[in-house]
Amino acid sequence: MKLSLKTFALFALCAAALSAAISEPPKGSENRWARKSGNFKDTIWFKEKAAKAEKSAAPTAIHTAVFAATNGKWVINSKEEVWTFAQRANNTSTTFQRGADFTTCWFFGQRGSDNKMKGYEGSFEIGDGATFNVKERFVLAGNLIEDSGTGTFSQKGGTVNVGGQGIYLTGRWPMTSSAKAVGFYGLQGGSLNINCTEPNEPGLTQGTGNGIFSWQGGTLNASHVGMSIANTGTGNLSPGGDEKIATMRLAPIKESKESLYTYTQATSAKMTVNVAGRSSLDQVNWTTPDRKGRAVFEAGTTFELVPVKNYKPKSGDSYSVFIADDIELRGDPVIKCEGSMRTFKAQVTGNIPKRLQIVCE
Repeated sequence: MKLSLKTFALFALCAAALSAAISEPPKGSENRWARKSGNFKDTIWFKEKAAKAEKSAAPTAIHTAVFAATNGKWVINSKEEVWTFAQRANNTSTTFQRGADFTTCWFFGQRGSDNKMKGYEGSFEIGDGATFNVKERFVLAGNLIEDSGTGTFSQKGGTVNVGGQGIYLTGRWPMTSSAKAVGFYGLQGGSLNINCTEPNEPGLTQGTGNGIFSWQGGTLNASHVGMSIANTGTGNLSPGGDEKIATMRLAPIKESKESLYTYTQATSAKMTVNVAGRSSLDQVNWTTPDRKGRAVFEAGTTFELVPVKNYKPKSGDSYSVFIADDIELRGDPVIKCEGSMRTFKAQVTGNIPKRLQIVCE
């Protein structure tokens, strides 16, 4: 097959970008394959993919851990660290149970396909008392073209911490990632913390395939978001987390397929705002240079102010809690302020961008 100069340049660009983003594996790194179901600490590990290969101890911080048994079910309920983590067989599942404190540099979610290129399906679930830490990038499905199946991550409780490049629900690169893959993240409880530390990364995004973020409960604390999100259940948007001041920014990647980025907050949902002063508070900046950021707040939705650093709101103080290219406030919200008997009102000011302000009366 002959490649045009333009196609070759695109391949080279993707390869260069990918290689620049991936850290070098640690010295002595190797793959460890789990070829049967069990607990992470069980004697289920081999140094190569084939079951007849040499048995090994459980993976450590220098190893790639691959769960690779068809219909396999794995449990993690202890403190562990690996270099890279993925599932690579069909109908697989991993459950992070109470006591789990699992750390990986790279999480490649559900991978693989059969000889007819039908993608494998697999799931991950985390509940109360468990923690999952991803240092650099979280890719739920479709990392490469052959990874054309479905990866599902159900967060029913516990804590998920993602740093570095954030969460790609499907693979990032159109030339090398699967456009057929489906990555579904269901946030139902616990806390999802995304602290995107690398420049030009979106924090939370759909990716090349069909990425879906379903938010029905739990707390989202993200430095960046690169897709529309609907806080339509009992979810809590907390830009800085507990007692911290921070800003969440809309940061879509140029490969994004969305033409408008909408944040929706339902009547049953809320936003928590830590406040240390009129200009020192949690805030969302939902704007783009081409004015594609829109926010919708349903009547009766809740804003909860949490004073920190001994701050006490006084009459006339106003707080710009949400900035967007367009804001629709569909009725009066419920506004609470921890430790204060004062009343508050909400108003939308400005043209482009607009500001949703909470005013102390």
